Amino acid sequence: MEKLKNAVDGLIAALAGTEAYRDYMRAKERIAPSQMEQIDSYKRLRGSLMSDYSAENAARVREMGRNLMLDKTTRNYILCERKMLNMVTGVYDSIGDGLKIAEKQ
Repeated sequence: MEKLKNAVDGLIAALAGTEAYRDYMRAKERIAPSQMEQIDSYKRLRGSLMSDYSAENAARVREMGRNLMLDKTTRNYILCERKMLNMVTGVYDSIGDGLKIAEKQ
């Protein structure tokens, strides 16, 4: 288990050393608390659509997303966050592929 913990710590350090992570952290520092609340509200509502879809909430999500993307600061944060999450997803997929946990269809 110690070997696994060390590997995870190394992976975290490697991710933290990327330009994408530094960009993400710079973008996060520029976000005001009120902007982060707007982003979080958008994410919560978007997530709730998966289990409780309504056309009204879908329209609200589109409007909220559009407004967030019109603001340079929130747009930059969202794009940097997405880039980091895609990087982490790629690592997760590589681990799954290496362990042959799920075969791609």
